[in-house]
Amino acid sequence: TDNIAENKFHSLIWFYFLAAVIVTNVAFFNILIAIVSDSYERIIESKLKVGVDIGVISYNETPLKKIILNGITTISTDFEQIGIETARIIQENKLRHVQVPFKLTLRASL
Repeated sequence: TDNIAENKFHSLIWFYFLAAVIVTNVAFFNILIAIVSDSYERIIESKLKVGVDIGVISYNETPLKKIILNGITTISTDFEQIGIETARIIQENKLRHVQVPFKLTLRASL
């Protein structure tokens, strides 16, 4: 959390990483599981230090994200709550917007 408070990374990029240029002082947010392995391979090849030179955030927790690149910060959807809210909407037969909480897991990648 200190890095976030210190504003260490000056911007956050949502990306198709294969098209992104790797630059320092930027936190990259990878939301597409299909390109995650290629993205992390490019980061390793860049020789930049994750959490120091660049930041990495990924969408939805998986067991591997605890160990890849010394731990990747994740933002995860509460799928159980989505299911509960969907069932309520169906039961009530009333379409509405629902806010579902997410979980931020901070790791060494930021």
